[in-house]
Amino acid sequence: MSDAVAFVKRHPLALLLAVGIAIRLLLSPIALPYDIDYWALTLRNMQVGEGLYGVEGYFYTPVWGYVLGLSSLFQSFILDMGETSERVAEALFTEDISGFRLSATVQSVSFNLLVKVPLIICDVLLALSVFYLSKCLLGEEKALKAAALTFLCPLSIGVTSFIGMPDTISALFSVLTVILLIDRRFFLAGMTFAVAVWTKFFPAFLVFCLVSYVIIVSGDRRTAMKGVAMAAVGSVMMTAALFLPQIAEGNLDRCFQFISDRVSVSASGTILDVFESTSRVAVYLAALAGSFLLSIRLFRAGRENCDQKLVKYCFAVVLFCLLYPPAPQYVVLLVPFLAFMAAQDRRYMLPWWMLSISAFVFLTPTNADMLLPIAAWTDLLSVESVMDVFNAFRTSLGPFTVMELHYAIGGIIQYSSLILALLTLLRLIPWKSDEKGQEGGRSPVYVFSRRSGRRTRRPRFRRWTGGRSRAFLRRSRPSRR
Repeated sequence: MSDAVAFVKRHPLALLLAVGIAIRLLLSPIALPYDIDYWALTLRNMQVGEGLYGVEGYFYTPVWGYVLGLSSLFQSFILDMGETSERVAEALFTEDISGFRLSATVQSVSFNLLVKVPLIICDVLLALSVFYLSKCLLGEEKALKAAALTFLCPLSIGVTSFIGMPDTISALFSVLTVILLIDRRFFLAGMTFAVAVWTKFFPAFLVFCLVSYVIIVSGDRRTAMKGVAMAAVGSVMMTAALFLPQIAEGNLDRCFQFISDRVSVSASGTILDVFESTSRVAVYLAALAGSFLLSIRLFRAGRENCDQKLVKYCFAVVLFCLLYPPAPQYVVLLVPFLAFMAAQDRRYMLPWWMLSISAFVFLTPTNADMLLPIAAWTDLLSVESVMDVFNAFRTSLGPFTVMELHYAIGGIIQYSSLILALLTLLRLIPWKSDEKGQEGGRSPVYVFSRRSGRRTRRPRFRRWTGGRSRAFLRRSRPSRR
C-alpha cells in the first residue's frame, strides 16, 4: 500500500489518467442511439464496399470516417461481435417526438465501446498534450492542474462517453498545432492544423493568429515567409492525403455537406429558419473578422511572452466562434484552452465550473433514452422501466415538458459560462484580485477612508506605509531638536 501511495505522489499524472479512463469506460455503454446509429450505418456501408458516401448516412468530412474504418477493420479481423443493433418496439414512439433526435434502433454495448475507445485514446493524448504545453509555459504544478481540468471536465467526458462525437480529435490536433509552432516545427504544424480543420471546421478561425505568431518568432521577413510557406505546404499535403480517396471516387462535394447544411435554408423553410441561418453566418463572419483583428494585436505585441499570448489569443478566437449558441460537442475545442487559462489565472475557474455543471444538464435531457443500450442488451435494466422514466420526463409543466425545460436550462447554463469567460477575458468583471493576485493568488488591500467614511481599495504598497508613498517616506525630515 505504501508503495502505491509513493508511486502516486511521484506520478500524479498517471493517477489522473487512470481515473479519467475508468470514468469514460464505465460510462461508454450509455449512448444516444440516434447519433450512434449513424456511425453504425457508416460502418455497414464501408463493409459492403460503398465507402463513406456511397449510401446516404455519413455527412461529415472524411477524417472521422477513416477512424471508423479502422474500427471496422478491427471488428472484422480481430473481433466477431455478431449482431450490433436491434429495433426496440417499446421505443418506437420516441421517433415521433418533435424537437429531439431520438431513435428506436439501439446499438449493442460492445459496439458503443468499439466506437468510443478511439475517442478515449484521443482524450488521453489531449490531456498529455495540454500537460506538455503548460509545463513548458507555466511550470509542472500548473501543468498538472491544466491537464486535470482538461481530462476530468464533465463536458469532455460526456461528449466522448455519451454521444461519441469526434470533436476531441479536432481539439487534440489544434493543441498539437500550437505545440509544434512553439517548437518551430512549422511543416508538421501545418499538417496537424489541416487534420484539426477537416475534423471540425472551427479551428480554421485560428489561422490568422497562427500566421502572426510565425511572423513574430521568425525575426526577419525572409525567415517569416519561409516559415509560413512550410506550414502552408504541410497543410496542403495533409489536405490532399485526406481528400484524395474521395476525389478519386467523385465524392468531394459530399465531403462538405455538413457545412453547407448548416448555412443553407430549404425552399420550405420558415422565417425562423432563415433568421437562424443568417444569424449563424453573421456570427461566424464576425468571428473571422475578430480573429483577424486579434492577429494584428498579437503581431504588435512583439516577442515578449509571445508563446503564452498565442494560447491566450487562440482561446479568445475559439470563444468568439462559440458566441452563436453551440451544441455541447462544439465546446470541446474550448476546453483545453480554458484549462490552460484557468491554470494560469484562477478567475477562469468559475467559467470552467459553470461549463462542467451545464454538461450534466445539457447532455442528459433524454437520460432514460440513453440507457436503452444497457436495457436492451443486458439484464441490468428492463426496457419497460427505462421507458417509464422516459415518459415521466415528458410530463407537462405548463406549455413545456420536463424534458424540454431540462434541455433549455442546460443550454442557458452552458451559454452563460461562455459569456462569463468572455467577460473575464475582456476584464469587465470587477474580480477581487489585483494584477499580481490573478497569478499569485494574493488578495487586494482594503482600508477605511476617513474622507468617505467607507472601505476603499488602495495599492498594496500602502499596507506598510500608512497611506504614504515610498517616495514620501524617503524624504529627509527635519529633526525635532
